[in-house]
Amino acid sequence: MTDTLILKDFTGDVLLAPDAEAIKTRALATAKTVTAVTDETGLKLATVEMKALKSIVKTVEDQGMSLRRPVNELAAKIKDLADDYVLALKKEHDRIQGLSNHFLELQRREARERELEAQREAERASRAAQEAQEALQKAEALRLAGNTKEAEKLEEKALDLELQAETASLQITTVEPVKVAGLTVREKINFKVMDPLKFLGAFPRMWKASENKEELKVRRADVLDFINTEGACNAFERDADGLPIIAGCRLFYSVKGYTR
Repeated sequence: MTDTLILKDFTGDVLLAPDAEAIKTRALATAKTVTAVTDETGLKLATVEMKALKSIVKTVEDQGMSLRRPVNELAAKIKDLADDYVLALKKEHDRIQGLSNHFLELQRREARERELEAQREAERASRAAQEAQEALQKAEALRLAGNTKEAEKLEEKALDLELQAETASLQITTVEPVKVAGLTVREKINFKVMDPLKFLGAFPRMWKASENKEELKVRRADVLDFINTEGACNAFERDADGLPIIAGCRLFYSVKGYTR
């Protein structure tokens, strides 16, 4: 892609004036003659030297500000031009990303439902297998006791339970994550504060004072970093979605879009 923004007729060379170093050297040499202030005369000399040094510093600072002004104005013009140029492009990008995020969120929910159903099927299969094993053990005991008829009934029940377990196992499907060719889904854990006092008690370091020192604000970026760091929330219990249960706030998955 060719350059979109072009800087025309601009030079960024900034130099010291020819006598600048000499002025600085003389000022420093004169200032070094003040080695102590022990009387009124010494105080007057020190005051004179401080005024001389301050005058040079102020002159340089004023000149620097004067030189920076057109540069700052140019920088502002560059930013305004660039922002105006990309505005429509960003809006269209965000619109398409919103459509994609919506689709990915629906897919994630469907995948979660399939995962929960697979867990339920696995539990049913496990219970059926356990009951079948118990029925066979009881049937064996009845045969040893001579009660063949009841033993056969239990063996039939065990066979039926084994078939149920096998059927349930066959219905268990592996849930694959949503994939789009060439793209990687960026799914993050987000949060919403529900009870500020409880959350403050759980994470006192995740809060900061407002500018007026009268309010507390959540260090949102710090909280997001913490809850998305692998292993950081191992000490917390988990909810049905596998998310940490933290006092005073609700956690949820938030699809952040996708990257190539």
